Amino acid sequence: MELAIGTPPVPFVALFDTDSDLTWTQCRPCKVCFPHDMPVYDPTASSSFSPLTCSSNACLPMCSRGCTPSSLCGYRDSSHLAGSLGMETLTFGSGPGQVQAAAFAGAVAFGCGRDNGGDWYNSTGLVGFGRGSLSLVAQL
Repeated sequence: MELAIGTPPVPFVALFDTDSDLTWTQCRPCKVCFPHDMPVYDPTASSSFSPLTCSSNACLPMCSRGCTPSSLCGYRDSSHLAGSLGMETLTFGSGPGQVQAAAFAGAVAFGCGRDNGGDWYNSTGLVGFGRGSLSLVAQL
């Protein structure tokens, strides 16, 4: 799935996951990043980024499952990420060769992965389409 994150938009190629809620991408500074062909998103370079604390309403679903902004989030295939949570603008329909984006979504809660591992198949992260309140569908 191709989209972009931030202002200005940074291309973001993500895996589509119906089993998890959190949308996330690798972020600078990256302690451990897996290889891919896209630029790594830098929240300090985005005018629309805002950090989230664990006491924020958007973060509470993660904290109740034991996944805090600085802890490790694991997946069934042993891939993982650790980092922080934030709010950011996502741009849809902004793939290669497209002059104009189809849609924007502001203030979407997402994970900023800075210590990542596993096989992510040349993606830069994941879009969560689960049933929880942090899934992309629930936030739109």
